[in-house]
Amino acid sequence: MTLFRLLSILLFTILSGCASQNVDWDYDPAHTLSSLKTYTWLNTSQNKLGYDSEGLTRQRIRTAVDRELAAKGFQRIKLDAGESPAGKVDFLINDRTEVKVRQQQEVTKLYGGYGYYPWITGFGVEATTRQYEQGTLIIDVVDPQTRTLIWTGHSWSKLSRKTTPEKRIAKINQAITLILSGFPLPQQH
Repeated sequence: MTLFRLLSILLFTILSGCASQNVDWDYDPAHTLSSLKTYTWLNTSQNKLGYDSEGLTRQRIRTAVDRELAAKGFQRIKLDAGESPAGKVDFLINDRTEVKVRQQQEVTKLYGGYGYYPWITGFGVEATTRQYEQGTLIIDVVDPQTRTLIWTGHSWSKLSRKTTPEKRIAKINQAITLILSGFPLPQQH
């Protein structure tokens, strides 16, 4: 299996697990996010290995982000290849995914016993450790002038490899909605 195909499978299944999705945001308080209106995507179609990473998952992510940002009143500006975004847009946006192997411990047996003095009492626990994959979808907002990160949001969940394209799309849409609910600033509770 090629590296591209393996990464595509991992990206297809991002955030498609049955566990709840978690979300978090961070931002630079020194940057005025309320003045942002226009954006363009960072050009990330080539990775370090030189293959095109514009797969189905990336298209789904970018479609969902564009839809959510348009609903919030942001305007996407399409630039020509090689054209500098500085001075033409208020922010750049980028998507990233990560897959990490995690461990979860589960107690499978709990037992105990006691005896008469001078015998000792004892209790025991039997636990099982299971590995699973956790997928994280990250949306970064970058200042086009300084190329510094000004806002980031991410959502993570257990991955499931047994899912349909429709369920993947729904899970990506849900994750993007959750992530961008904190952009430009998360609501204070």
